[in-house]
Amino acid sequence: MKRVRSSRKALRAVAGTLIILAVLAVLLAAARIWTDYLWYQSLGQESVFTTQIIAQGLVWLGATAVAFVLLCVSALAARRIVGVSALSTALAFGGPALFAVLSGWNMSKQWMVFRMAVSQPSFGITEPQFGKDVAFFVFRLPALELLGGWFTDLIILSFLLVLGVIFLPVWSGLTETMEDHWWQLKSVIMRLFGLLILSAGFNFMVSVWGLALSTRTAQTGASYADVHAQLPANWIVTGASVLLAVVLFTTARSKKWVVPISAFAVWVAIVVVVGNVWPAIVQNYVVSPNEPTLEAPYIERNISMTRTAFDLASVDEKSYAVIPSWEGTTTAGVNEVLDNARLWTPDSVEQAYEQLQTIRPYYTLSDIQIDRYQVNGRQREVLVSARQIDMAGLPKRARTWVNEHLVYTHGCGLVISSVSASSEKGFPVFLVGDVLPKVADDVAPGSPTLVTTQPRIYYGTNVSDYAIVNTGIDEFDYPLGAENITYRYEYDQGVEVGPLVQRLAWAVSLNSDQLLFSEYITPESRVLLHRNVKERAQKIAPWLEFAEKPYPALVEGRIVWILDAYTSTDHFPYSQRTSGGVNYMRNSVKVVVDAYTGDATFYAWGDDPIRDAWSEIFPTVLTSAGEVPDSLAAHFRYPKTLFAAQAEIYRTYHMADPTVFYNKEDQWQQFGEGDEIFGASYLTLEMPDAVEGSGLYLMQPYAPVNRDNMISLLAAACDPEEYGNRTVYMLPKGRVILGPDQVVAQINQDPTISPQLSLWDQRGSSVIFGDMLVLPLEGTIIYVQPVFLQAEDAAITELVGVVVVNGERVEMGSTLAEALARTDVSGTSR
Repeated sequence: MKRVRSSRKALRAVAGTLIILAVLAVLLAAARIWTDYLWYQSLGQESVFTTQIIAQGLVWLGATAVAFVLLCVSALAARRIVGVSALSTALAFGGPALFAVLSGWNMSKQWMVFRMAVSQPSFGITEPQFGKDVAFFVFRLPALELLGGWFTDLIILSFLLVLGVIFLPVWSGLTETMEDHWWQLKSVIMRLFGLLILSAGFNFMVSVWGLALSTRTAQTGASYADVHAQLPANWIVTGASVLLAVVLFTTARSKKWVVPISAFAVWVAIVVVVGNVWPAIVQNYVVSPNEPTLEAPYIERNISMTRTAFDLASVDEKSYAVIPSWEGTTTAGVNEVLDNARLWTPDSVEQAYEQLQTIRPYYTLSDIQIDRYQVNGRQREVLVSARQIDMAGLPKRARTWVNEHLVYTHGCGLVISSVSASSEKGFPVFLVGDVLPKVADDVAPGSPTLVTTQPRIYYGTNVSDYAIVNTGIDEFDYPLGAENITYRYEYDQGVEVGPLVQRLAWAVSLNSDQLLFSEYITPESRVLLHRNVKERAQKIAPWLEFAEKPYPALVEGRIVWILDAYTSTDHFPYSQRTSGGVNYMRNSVKVVVDAYTGDATFYAWGDDPIRDAWSEIFPTVLTSAGEVPDSLAAHFRYPKTLFAAQAEIYRTYHMADPTVFYNKEDQWQQFGEGDEIFGASYLTLEMPDAVEGSGLYLMQPYAPVNRDNMISLLAAACDPEEYGNRTVYMLPKGRVILGPDQVVAQINQDPTISPQLSLWDQRGSSVIFGDMLVLPLEGTIIYVQPVFLQAEDAAITELVGVVVVNGERVEMGSTLAEALARTDVSGTSR
């Protein structure tokens, strides 16, 4: 009796503990959901929150219900075999409930796939094999594939559950052996096996449309063997699967094995012979001997759809003759290019920025980016970084909760330097620097766009925690001599802490008991959440992909962060995939986040059916591109992520003729390998036939496959007047145009330059080559190679020379102007 009472007390204790934990878990979830909703509401985006919750909840409930019914029916059928007992009942109901909830939760994470499948707006492009709108393949096919795999997993789980319900009671001795019930078990197993075959048939049916994404040949999309063999084979196997499932269902109660085993053997033979062997025979013995002719129509489909998916059909192709060398007086446009020749790169100036512009240990600089500003009335290419707060720089004892969240809340100002100018010591020249940010004296009178009126940075890239403003303690603003200037936030952004209950929710949500007990916090204090700008944008538009590195810009005196946002898919029919796995990409949204207020604006940019589909679901997020201020548009750049994908595909897909494409007669490649690849660069250029003169371009040089010479240049315009215009400049094929590696070899072999490099590269210092510039100028190509010196005892990299290659002339000077003059390029304004 005592043992029974002890057992009951133990059970009650366990049950009580579980109930308390469950209540705490519910309260924690409720607090986080509530505060999350308050944050969305503060931005006027509560519909984004509710839409996500409803969509995810419906998928969870729907998937859970379907899973529970299937699992429970199977488990109850097994329970009838072994008889009703506490264990079999617990397994028959508890097992399906647990697995159904987990399965539903897992499927709810795919809510975006199902939400888009339900909408499936038109893409306006017809897939050539099945005649369906591309939207079916992009929006609905992924959901069908997901459902097929999920249903198969449920049936396998049902098998395991049935075995558990039957054999666990047997092994535990709670029921008799299975000898008298074997045929009943066989009946349940046969029905489940029939469902499994039906699931396989469904997957075979879905794979019919998946042939539009086939990779049987080097080109994505249904090939000759896919259309003439695999496609009918998949339909045949689908039909055979349905027939086999019918046989299994109808013979489930029979005690004879002959019919189901024979039917299954026939099905396996059909799957192997019809589904695999037949297409392989057609490919090897029909297609391979006649491949150029038979595959031509399918290659043409692949070329057309790939160029459409990556927006390559609009790339303009021009010839660029390239005269051997340039000898003459520079024009105004050429002077603009040379004055903006990018000698400094983010890597080469990083140490100078850290040592000269970090100012205090509690500041950190964001990733250095390339932009352009009007300096003394002329557009100048610059490097820019934001000075953000970094609590890790404070002594450990100073890293208190009050300091981290209430006092050290924001950074201060941008750092902007010229890409081309250097000081007498070989250091970068700062146009904007220091705290508070100050414009350099020599450019201040004629450069109003560099003036900062609101330097404070509450939202940035290195910020991951919350801040609380409008509290009982002033915020640190910036250092001034031996004093610290303080500040109070002057904007109503953020979410009010509110009354006690709401304050408790914040304390739970942010895992901070100090927020609950701090006397500095009042109901009017405001919580600034999601201060990392990329995370902030992702919360507002979860259907977008964002560039890894946002970049800061100074727009009308205020600091903003600009993020390039993308849509992509790997289900665009007949389109070739990139090395990243996508076969469609658009940079269709430009996101701008105010560094002070956190206000995020999503500008719809260009055409994109995927973005437009999501815009119908989240109508409050996007703003028309027509509302972009000119001062902001001047800082937009053609993004490297999109350009890299397009450049990778264009290496092959500039060939539009199927025969030339098949033979890969004009295949291109990028220069370099691995980490040493010569990627795309932002350069100020005056491209041939340019209407607006010089401007900022993103440019990628190409080489023929397995060659080091240059064959073409792909350029994308970044300035507002021509933004997005892409041109490939075809270089002469009848003679060698040097590539970057060949130019480097020339420099290293030059009898004048090589000894100087060796002299610099002595113990205690090392010579570092910067990024080589490939500059098309006045009908020729000039190569500019900056040379840096890094001393072991000094962290700041020093620009010690610039090498210019003009035709056969290879000269080095201490400045670009000196090197240009030595190569007969005269008249530059530098």
